[in-house]
Amino acid sequence: MMIDAVTSTLASYLLYFKALVKSSGVFRQAPNQIPAAEKHLLLITWAFPPVVSGGVYRPLSFVRAAAMNGWKVTVICGPGPAKTDAAGQYLAQQIPANVSIHRIALPERRPSHNWFPRVDGGLLNALSIANIAVPATRGKTIVMASGPPFCSFVGGWLLSRRLGAPLVLDYRDEWTQCPFEFVTATGHDRTWEKRCLRAAATVLVTTQSFTHQIEESFPFVPEEKIKLIPNGYEPSDFATDEVDSVPSSKAQDSLLTISYLGYLAEHIDPDEFINTFEQALELEPSLQARLRLRFVGKRNPIVEDKFRASRMAELIQFTDQVSKQDAARIMRESSAVLLFNPPRLSRYLPGKLFDYVASGASLLVYGSGGEVQKAIARSSTGEVVTAGDPQALAQALVRLLATEDSSHNPDRQKWLHAHERGRIAETMLAHLETILDQKG
Repeated sequence: MMIDAVTSTLASYLLYFKALVKSSGVFRQAPNQIPAAEKHLLLITWAFPPVVSGGVYRPLSFVRAAAMNGWKVTVICGPGPAKTDAAGQYLAQQIPANVSIHRIALPERRPSHNWFPRVDGGLLNALSIANIAVPATRGKTIVMASGPPFCSFVGGWLLSRRLGAPLVLDYRDEWTQCPFEFVTATGHDRTWEKRCLRAAATVLVTTQSFTHQIEESFPFVPEEKIKLIPNGYEPSDFATDEVDSVPSSKAQDSLLTISYLGYLAEHIDPDEFINTFEQALELEPSLQARLRLRFVGKRNPIVEDKFRASRMAELIQFTDQVSKQDAARIMRESSAVLLFNPPRLSRYLPGKLFDYVASGASLLVYGSGGEVQKAIARSSTGEVVTAGDPQALAQALVRLLATEDSSHNPDRQKWLHAHERGRIAETMLAHLETILDQKG
């Protein structure tokens, strides 16, 4: 095993050095294959349809906007799913036919963790991204890397230098500043993040708090280099002309159905939430007969067991993961939708927030502060409850029972209009145009 590790590590270093040499400019790839007048977006993202994950929607919207506006679009991404489900097929059908997609294979080499540099998503994956043979046009190609994982940034840095093209970094989440465990922040990650930020022509972020965090943590990045391109929602996911054959819970004035859609995991602090909810029901006993709590999606077995063992278990319904269309229908049928807002989320606007607001349901946000509370205030879409405060939760539930349909209130519609994915992607594209103009 030791010999295998040494051999794999040496071979990996050889790939690494070759990629660095290619990106040095000495052997820079000559522009070819694309007409000089055609703009080219080379987008690097790990997950892309038919893969289904929260990270595919934003890159997909960028790809669609670029292709529909006359850009040549090339996507470099990770492997596709072993089996495509209906949700994956639905997303894949939205990819324009003229988009070229290159999927890298997972590395076979297994270099030593102690001897080979590590970055989020894997340095070998970054090298595979950088080695993809892609066309380029001098002055007309932009390399956009979207992360996490941030091997996309490293691969994008190498590829942009090889092609002599501007590098755009799209932070869907933070890298070394990320408070969540799904992104790593080793010493090599910090070094690579600085390198990528210095090289980038522009840095796209999803919230104003991301901007402040970059300016504070990386003071060498000028303010004018950072561009706020928020996340959003797809209006077509919520378009319906059909009349539901089953009356929605909104029509049942005596029943308050609160739905949570998404992965139910330990990050929600289930013990505190359950304890607070049980106390709220004690404070307002009438809610016991009028409340239903529905969890839709995948569930951590430990968290699920805690809810099933709680004193409010009889009020809870569990439903397995459903399609995007069914999820939209469940949101519309709900009296309110539940969003957890822990302190670590303060700089973030989770993807489900946009779908929640688009559904027309009232929101019940458990946890106060941060970007989420600002969004709720601007869109006038629901109740924000401080975590661990049963009195505030009980009062919020009572108000939700009395809330009339607010799906068409002006604040909500204005907020939704500003967060349509197509509109946001058009703004992003206009920004890329300015980068090409500056380079040209």
